[in-house]
Amino acid sequence: MSLALVTLIISGILFGLRHHTTDSEDHIESFQKELHKKEKELARQLDNFAETVVQSDGRKLKDIDYLKQLQDVYKRKGIIFVVIEEGKVSFWSHNALPINQENLVEGKTRAVNKQNGWYITRTQTHQPKQFIAYGVVKHEYKYQNRYLVNKFHNTLPALEEQFYISDREDEGYQIRNKDGDYLFSLGLRREAALVQVIQPVYVLSLLLAVVALLSFAYFSFRYFSRLFRVGRQTLAITGFMAVLLVVRAVSFWLNTPVAFYEGTMFSPGLYASSDILPSLGDLLLNVSIITIIGYFLFYNLRQFSLKVGKNLPAAVITGILLFAMIYFMCGLSIYLIKGLVMNSHLNLDVNFIFNLDIYTLVGFFIIGLIFFAFFFFSVVLFRLASNILVHTRRFWLVCFISFLLLYVITWIIYGATPLLWMLSIAGALVYLLDNQTNKTQKGFFALVLSLFLFSIISTFALYRFNKETEMEQRKSLALQLASEQDPVAEFLFLEIEDALFNDNQLQNLVQRDPYNETLIYHYLQYHYFYDFWAKYDLQVTVCRPTEPLLIKPQNVEVECALFFNDYIQTFGKETSSERFIYLDNNTGRNSYITYITVGDGDPADQDAEYHL
Repeated sequence: MSLALVTLIISGILFGLRHHTTDSEDHIESFQKELHKKEKELARQLDNFAETVVQSDGRKLKDIDYLKQLQDVYKRKGIIFVVIEEGKVSFWSHNALPINQENLVEGKTRAVNKQNGWYITRTQTHQPKQFIAYGVVKHEYKYQNRYLVNKFHNTLPALEEQFYISDREDEGYQIRNKDGDYLFSLGLRREAALVQVIQPVYVLSLLLAVVALLSFAYFSFRYFSRLFRVGRQTLAITGFMAVLLVVRAVSFWLNTPVAFYEGTMFSPGLYASSDILPSLGDLLLNVSIITIIGYFLFYNLRQFSLKVGKNLPAAVITGILLFAMIYFMCGLSIYLIKGLVMNSHLNLDVNFIFNLDIYTLVGFFIIGLIFFAFFFFSVVLFRLASNILVHTRRFWLVCFISFLLLYVITWIIYGATPLLWMLSIAGALVYLLDNQTNKTQKGFFALVLSLFLFSIISTFALYRFNKETEMEQRKSLALQLASEQDPVAEFLFLEIEDALFNDNQLQNLVQRDPYNETLIYHYLQYHYFYDFWAKYDLQVTVCRPTEPLLIKPQNVEVECALFFNDYIQTFGKETSSERFIYLDNNTGRNSYITYITVGDGDPADQDAEYHL
């Protein structure tokens, strides 16, 4: 026990040391160095390409093997070649490049901003051909998916979370080519982006937390199993269950180990179904605790029996209650699996079994634990019922009648539930095999059979629940299209909300030059509303609360605060954030509004210096 506690404390200490703040200038220096390497490689590749084409008199451009080599150059180094003859493009090595004319200087590296990203480029001329090489610096797509991602090329440092690219020399850090000519600027998005996680320390803290929990469970299991063997069965069972449940309750209440609860797995972003199951990690811990308790009972309760005397009615009633508990556990297992499929963002589809991430693997592991827990508890309850009912024929008769009555009741209330009877029959078959095998084989064959049966049931359950999930998603999509709201935008706004409304640099920018809306627009775009937000048209208005606004086409003057408050009151709808308001103005597009108070004063009294 002391080992588990010490390990948990060390895990917490390491977790507290997981962050370190990096220097923005170190990032810029590293980026500049790697860009110079890329520039040198770009010049070398251009020389080779131009020489190859000139010596072959253009025949290489029709050679399939050579074209595949050029495709591979783009894949590995992000370099695309273009040939221009008589002012027209006659060849390009990859379709990823938007083709248009640029004013380039021979032998100089320049930066160009195209429709899908930033490139550095060099050119050289061998009459009548002009050869141009483009090297990807950063991809910038208006719309992103799993294949199109706005990020720096893999030959450069991955700074997309910390910096954005600008063509303004007076903004951020200037990036220059090896000759000292200006290319572009890297602007810092937010100071918080410089706080980075030391991955080895973080992973070690997670591993130690796991070791602490496993050590606690192992030593508890050994201690209470020893109590059980010396004849203190009731104390062992109640003590083991109480210790595990109390520790889990304290862990849930205090959010410990902290290394767990600060991670993605313990956030509601992946899964949430209730207050006691608010995350995928909590579900994993809860199911693990129940499975360990079930195994403890399965391991120790082999010859243990309930004493009801020779009273046959009492024995039958007790047996019926035990079978009802098994049936209830069938329903609970199906409920948990259904909730995991329908209330999570995990791809628990057996058709995509070879395209899994770590969280989906955890989801399948939880389903396995649920079935193991059902196996352990059901076998224990079947054993107790068999000991109480004594005779085998009486046992199976009461079992059959109990399950039949429960099926009928369930069918009347909830309709047909094939998964319930499949799982309960599987539990009975597993017990039958466990009861008939000899002591040395006991448990092994039952476990193998349970794995076979439960794999069939889980496949059927996942297929059925995924179908239900698909239908619910279609309904949700139809409602979303009808309301025009964008849940992704609303979720992403929550992530930037605190930083946006507490941005002192933005406040100073507005107070210093309140009507320079272009500058304010670019600041908001580069620091907050980028990537996903590119599909929205950002509109910025700065005014004093009592300042008159000219409303067109009516040409009516209305006070700024009065106009926007009335507009929000008329068209505004509540979202997940009180400060991000959906505008139901029937424009056929998603429209949102938010306003930031700048300067002193209470925004409710309209005493702020400016409204943004």
